[in-house]
Amino acid sequence: VHITTDAGTNIRFRARSWIVDSGKIFCIPHETETHGVIVVDGYARKGPPAQPVKLKVKYGRVTNTGELSEKDEHQQMLKKDFLTDNNASVMGEVGIGTNKNARTNTDVTESGQVRGTCYFGFGMNLNYGGKIESSKQFDLVIRNPTITINDNVLYDKGKMIGL
Repeated sequence: VHITTDAGTNIRFRARSWIVDSGKIFCIPHETETHGVIVVDGYARKGPPAQPVKLKVKYGRVTNTGELSEKDEHQQMLKKDFLTDNNASVMGEVGIGTNKNARTNTDVTESGQVRGTCYFGFGMNLNYGGKIESSKQFDLVIRNPTITINDNVLYDKGKMIGL
């Protein structure tokens, strides 16, 4: 799976399994095979971040928590989340929003279901067949992704073309 955005997201991973759920399709990535950059511009914790948050991911783990801004409330909350325990910074889920009636900026659950978005979940994923045990699980939403799975484009800059 390859996900990019004009905001700077460029991340690749191999999906373990896909699950169809109400308003979304999501997968569990192989925990150590995710590499790239996620630029969170849709929803993070309490709403849209004041500024997009750039996260670097190597071997499935966010590696740049020390670079998150001390002055930005969203980034400080995320840093605290990522540092909750050893596995809270591991990407454990990726979801694709499919609900044309969902609204952005209401809460993270609904924002991650909006058609034209996708989200990245971090921390605990045992309940979906993953291998990450953590006391934390949280999702971060990006807008207008181009999502390619096995060389098939499913979303092109947020427009669904292949589901």
